[in-house]
Amino acid sequence: MSASGESSMTHAPGRGTLTVAAERLTEQMRQPAKIYNFGGKDNTYEERDVDEPPTMDKKALIIAATAARPCTPATHSSPSPSRSSWRRPD
Repeated sequence: MSASGESSMTHAPGRGTLTVAAERLTEQMRQPAKIYNFGGKDNTYEERDVDEPPTMDKKALIIAATAARPCTPATHSSPSPSRSSWRRPD
């Protein structure tokens, strides 16, 4: 992100907003993050800065980025065809 808080990615001509959103989500996987926890006997709040998000947060970012990507033949896998309709590619 820039000093003004805006992402360095902009909407380029010919690229859909979902593609840009997916790229922003993917970019967040390598940016510093803040982790926090509520709770304990005294119900306290603790936080700290880390170099990258925790693994579970990265997994959530990957799932969100995958859902945001437009469906194209290269990214979409359809169910396996039945044997009767399957042909070997030339």
